[in-house]
Amino acid sequence: MSSTEDIILAALRAVLVDGRRATDVVAKALRGIATHDERRAIKDAVFGVAVLRMRLAYIAQTDDVAALLRCWRDDIADDDVRWPDDDVEALALRRSCPLWLTQRIVDARGLDGADAFLAAANVPGPATLRANTLRGDRASLRAALGLDGIVTVDNDATPWAVDVVGHANLFGAAAFRAGAFEVQDASSQRVIVASEARAGDVVVDLCAGRGGKTLGLAASMENRGRLIAHDVDGSPLRDLRGRLGRAGADIVEVVDDVTAIATGIADVVVVDAPCSSTGVLRRSPDLRFTLRAADVDAVVEVQRTLLARAATLVRPGGRVVYATCSVLRAENDVVVDGAPDVLIEKERRHLGAPFDAGDGFFYAVWKRQ
Repeated sequence: MSSTEDIILAALRAVLVDGRRATDVVAKALRGIATHDERRAIKDAVFGVAVLRMRLAYIAQTDDVAALLRCWRDDIADDDVRWPDDDVEALALRRSCPLWLTQRIVDARGLDGADAFLAAANVPGPATLRANTLRGDRASLRAALGLDGIVTVDNDATPWAVDVVGHANLFGAAAFRAGAFEVQDASSQRVIVASEARAGDVVVDLCAGRGGKTLGLAASMENRGRLIAHDVDGSPLRDLRGRLGRAGADIVEVVDDVTAIATGIADVVVVDAPCSSTGVLRRSPDLRFTLRAADVDAVVEVQRTLLARAATLVRPGGRVVYATCSVLRAENDVVVDGAPDVLIEKERRHLGAPFDAGDGFFYAVWKRQ
């Protein structure tokens, strides 16, 4: 038995027997695996088993034997399955999503929209890159990746987006070491476009995390101006500090204490708020079975607080951008409807299926009075 097969068996045992999260298992299993085929085999095997295990557990609650068998056989047609009479219950069963979460997605996107979103969530998302314009444009990035045998196509969602065709060792590419790109879904990139951050601006990234949008903002600002990055969790910020040099972004000031940011200082404030992450289920397929309604309710209060803070940091006439990678109304439209009165709403957008092919995102834009 090869070492790869040993690793796959160990990973499957961790998911099936120990009940560990597939994302954690895959991250550990991929360390030290060199070839693309081996990495793909481990990822596909572990995630396939994890989703199947959770799907079986969910369907078993319905006592629907035909639906249970359908997990194992491809020759059972929809007409042979006794679907529930209730449309939402049937959708939850058909798309392998807990009923409470399915209902909230239906509330946000309607029955057909929820069906389209959950269908997309059951298929792996594309590998989308953001060309770092501090190092070169999209065309030069594609050319550089091509030298390493990585095939790409333009993604029209943003001027910098590139989709990878097939599987590739992106982090082994010379273009990655040169800081020519970041892996970032097209929907996430569109939040950067919505900010309209320009060279010379003062921009606050209030929930910077590991800095994906921070680096994109620095590029939009042409590395000129002042870009303040803050996050209530200091751990991801340590990763950001390590990425700035590779990206060539030297205008970023990492601030640990939010009270150190002066009020009314910013031309743009971006609030990439902590959220349920329901919009990226295709990236974390087992999240639907670990997320709880109470988790959503708790994070909404944090989102409201952050939006109120953003309103104090932006100058009159400046812009506030609020974004989540969630598709739930409570985190998106409801929060926006309760925005401080000093903010005049200019735009709000729901992204992801059924509207477009990106991850499920939401953003709203205001002008400060």
